[in-house]
Amino acid sequence: GYAFTLPILITTIRDLYEGSEEATGQGLRNATGGIGNTVFPILAGVLVVFAWQLPFLLYGFALVIAGALYMKLEEPIDERSNTICLDDENEPEPRLGRSHVQYLSQIIKVGLRCHVAPILLARTLFSFMLFAFLTYISLIVTNVLNGTPTHAAALVSLWGVTYTGVSTQTGRITARWGYTIPLLILNAGLGTGLILVSIAPSISVTMIGTICIGIGIGIGGAIYRSLVSGFAPKSIRGGFVSLGELLGRAGASAAPLALGLAFSALEPNIGIVSSLQWVVGGTGALA
Repeated sequence: GYAFTLPILITTIRDLYEGSEEATGQGLRNATGGIGNTVFPILAGVLVVFAWQLPFLLYGFALVIAGALYMKLEEPIDERSNTICLDDENEPEPRLGRSHVQYLSQIIKVGLRCHVAPILLARTLFSFMLFAFLTYISLIVTNVLNGTPTHAAALVSLWGVTYTGVSTQTGRITARWGYTIPLLILNAGLGTGLILVSIAPSISVTMIGTICIGIGIGIGGAIYRSLVSGFAPKSIRGGFVSLGELLGRAGASAAPLALGLAFSALEPNIGIVSSLQWVVGGTGALA
């Protein structure tokens, strides 16, 4: 369901809006993830007191929303090319009757362009950094800071609230500073945040690092999707956005495995605390 839904949402926003309005739309869509990460765990915690089955009924909201979209959302019809950073202006867009191989070759050709490939790589690493935080924050809190699971949950909630708020401001941010400066800020936020989380002597310092990560995720979740959705001609935009999300999921999937292997290699020699600090802090340095 996620694989079908998210690329279509991102593409639809790009089809319907442009400029700072499009960035705002991507930011608001990104912010709904923060709302979900904050609200639904609380609802689930309340419902599970009555019966363990009840939290699963929350997924039923998706069926209601799907019905509303089917009834109300019109297919976007926009004759504008609505693209950014497209080098080959004279290159004809592929015809509607193209084969799957032609379609994929067009997507790959756009993805290999010198100004596009680094953004796709950064998009992959962005998800890697995010899941490094989500995977290891509870272990850092309990093993390094001697905190409790409640402290870890509070930090994740703080992260969710921060990135929700920042995401809603993406349109204003890009309208004022463009894309390059926010890209630098978001990576600096991720890197600084992960390093602070790894070396923090207390929960309060970990909170500062978590806020930095929330700022990075709030900016990046919208800006990367705004950039990726604008790189391709409209005729292959949906497929190219899907490629961007595929790479993002690849980064998210690789993080727990790669960092787990690194932790397993370090832990016998330097102990669990130092291993956690090196793994998380080293990931921050990569950002």
